[in-house]
Amino acid sequence: MNRRKKSALFSATLAGVGLVAGSVIALTSNTHAAEEVNFDGMSVEDISEVISKKAEMSADSVSESLQTKTIIVDVPDVSVLENDPTIVKFERTLAGKYIVEYKTVEDTAKGYDAISNADDSSAILNLKLKSNRFKFTGDKEGAQAWGVKTMKMDVYADSLESKTNKVTVAVLDSGINKDHEVFSESSQYDRLDFTYAHDYVNDDNDPADDNFHGTMVAGTVAESTPKNVKIIPIKVLDNEGNGDFSWLFSALSDIAGKVDIINMSLGIEQKNLTATQMQYIDDEMAAAKAKGSILVAAAGNESADSIDYPAAAPACISATSVNSSNQFSSSFSNHGVRADFATPGEDLILPAYDDNENYYINIKGTSFSSPFLAAAIANIKMEYPGASQQEVFEYLKLNAEDLGDAGWDEYYGWGSVSFHVNKYADLKINSVTVPTEWTNEDVTVTVNASSSAYNIQKHVLGEGNVMTTPTAWTNVATAGKTIAEKKTVSKNGTYTIWLKNSNNETAYKTFTVNKIDKTKPALTTNIKASDITEDSVTLSVSVDENESGLDKIDWYYKKSSDSKYTKVSDTISSNSLSAMAVTKTHKLSDIEGGEYSAYAEIFDKAGNKVTSATITFTVEADGEDVGGDPVVPETPTDPTPSEPGNPEKPEGDTPKPVDGGVANPKTDSQSILPVSIAGGAFLLAGAFVAIRRRR
Repeated sequence: MNRRKKSALFSATLAGVGLVAGSVIALTSNTHAAEEVNFDGMSVEDISEVISKKAEMSADSVSESLQTKTIIVDVPDVSVLENDPTIVKFERTLAGKYIVEYKTVEDTAKGYDAISNADDSSAILNLKLKSNRFKFTGDKEGAQAWGVKTMKMDVYADSLESKTNKVTVAVLDSGINKDHEVFSESSQYDRLDFTYAHDYVNDDNDPADDNFHGTMVAGTVAESTPKNVKIIPIKVLDNEGNGDFSWLFSALSDIAGKVDIINMSLGIEQKNLTATQMQYIDDEMAAAKAKGSILVAAAGNESADSIDYPAAAPACISATSVNSSNQFSSSFSNHGVRADFATPGEDLILPAYDDNENYYINIKGTSFSSPFLAAAIANIKMEYPGASQQEVFEYLKLNAEDLGDAGWDEYYGWGSVSFHVNKYADLKINSVTVPTEWTNEDVTVTVNASSSAYNIQKHVLGEGNVMTTPTAWTNVATAGKTIAEKKTVSKNGTYTIWLKNSNNETAYKTFTVNKIDKTKPALTTNIKASDITEDSVTLSVSVDENESGLDKIDWYYKKSSDSKYTKVSDTISSNSLSAMAVTKTHKLSDIEGGEYSAYAEIFDKAGNKVTSATITFTVEADGEDVGGDPVVPETPTDPTPSEPGNPEKPEGDTPKPVDGGVANPKTDSQSILPVSIAGGAFLLAGAFVAIRRRR
C-alpha cells in the first residue's frame, strides 16, 4: 500500500523541544454551512477565504491545509468515497474514519464542504502546525541524565538484564540516528528493532532523523531500560519538527497491537481544537489501546492549564514535567484534569547525533518526560510480562511520590514516578508472620519491617492483593525504624499490609491467612445403632467437614440403670483432608443386655464441635436391630459432661426419640447437605470407615 502523502488530520507540534513560538493557529470548526459552495474557477486564496469564514479559522491556515489535498472524514456509507472520481485514494483508520486524498485543492475543498454539510457525516481539515527548529550545543559530560538515577531506572534496568522476554517501545517522532552509541550495547543497533520501522513523511522504510528530536526521545528510553527493551523508530515528524496527524493515524493503524508501548512526544493545544476534532483523536487513541498497546504522550510545553492532545485523550497516559528537585516545571509544563504522572523533563543531558558525532545536550521539555514514563512502563512489562494496562497503571501509582495536593492533582497527576518510593524504598517489610495451626478464633499476624533512615509511622491493612496506594492511613502502635506491628484477622483470605515512613516512602506485602475455621462440622446422618447382638453393638454417624478437616469423635453410651455416660475417643486419621464426608463407626463389645442410650461429639481440627442427638437401643439375645434412621435430628444440645471419662448427659439434653430411637431431623445450626458415602473402606482403631472426597 502506498503510504506516500497518506492524508493528514493536522500537524503535530513537538510537545517538548522548548517552548513553541510564533502564531497561534485555530483549527477548523465542524459548523455546517447552510448550502454548498461552487468552487469552480476560484483561486486557492478565494477558496480558503470562503472556508475560513465557515470554519472560523485563518485563511492562511486553511490554505496550508488544503494544499495537502487531504481531509479526514466520518461517513456512514463508504460508497460516497468509492463513487467520487475526484478522490485519489482513501484509507480506513483504526476508529473507522477515513483519510481521503483528492486530485486537486479545488476537489479537496468541494469534498470537505459537501461531507461536512451532510447531516450524518463529518469532516475535518488537514491542518499543519509548526514548531521551532532547535540547535544543539553540549558535550558528553554528565551523559547519564539525572532523571535516570532519581527514578532508580538504572537500578531497575540492571535487575532485569537476565530477563529473556522482549518488550517493544515504538517511538513516533522525527525518526532516529541509529549510529549513536546509545543504541549499540553489545552489538551495533542491538537496542533497535526495525520490524515495523517506517518513515510516514517520505513514505519509505528508512526513518532517519533529520531533526534530532526523535533521537533524543529514543535515547531517553535506551538509557533507562535493559537490552531486551527494543526501540522501534517511526517517523511522523519532518525536518522542521512538524507533522500531520494523518501520519500519526496511519502509523497507529499499522503498529497498534503489534508493539507493547507507543510513545508520542508531540501534540497540539486543546484550545486550537474543536470538540469534533478532539473526538476524532479520542476515537483513534481508544482504538489503538483496544488493540493492546499502551499509549504514552507528552503533556505539552505551553504553561497551559490543559493537557495537549493526544496526551489528553482518555486512552493515553500523560506525562507532565518535574525538575531535579522534584518540583513541577511550571515555567513550561502544561497541567490539567488529564494529568496522569510527572517525570523528569528539565535540565536533562540527552543523546543527540549531528555531523556524524555523538552528542549529549542539555535540554528540557515534556517531550522527554514522556519517554521516561514509557521506559518505566517498559521495565514493568519486562518484570511482569502478563500485566494488563490497568495493572501497569496501578503499579505506576504504587511507585509515584505523592506531591502537591494529597492524592491526584492537576500538576503531578498521581505523583512523580520513582521506584525509590516503593520498589527500592529505604522502607522494607521483612516478613509477615501468620499462624500455621488451625484455629476457630481470630488470628494475630505480625508485620516485621525496618527503615534505616526514617521512622515507620503509618499502616493500612486491606483485603485482597491491593496494588493501589492507600489514601487513609492509621498510626502504627509504636513508631520506629524497626517495628513488629500486630494485626488481627478474623477470616481466611488474601491481605495486603501497607506501611509508610516519615519520608513518605511506602512498602506493601501481600500474605494469605488460611487456618481459620469457625464453622462446625455438619451431621449428614444421626448416630445409629446396628449389628446388635447379645453382647455388642456398632454405633455409626456420618458427618461433612469442608474446611479444616475432621479430627476425632467421642462416643458416649450408658445403660439405663447407669447414672453417667462412658466416653470412648476415636481419632480420625490426619490423612482425612478438608472437604470430606465421613461415615465413622465404633463397635461396643462385652456389654450386657438391656436398654442403652448413646450420642457422639465430632470435632474438626480447628476445635469446632457438633453433637448428635441421643438414641436408645436394646441389647437382646436375638440381636434385633434398633435405630438407624439416616437423617439429621432436629436440634440437640451439646452435652456438658460432668467429668471427663465418665460424663453424665444433663437433664433435658436428649431429644425425645421417635421412629425407633431417632429424634426429629435438622440438628443444631448446621446446614444440611445430603451426602452419599462411597468407596475406600478401611479399618482404623477398631472402626469401619467409608470415606470419599467431594467432587
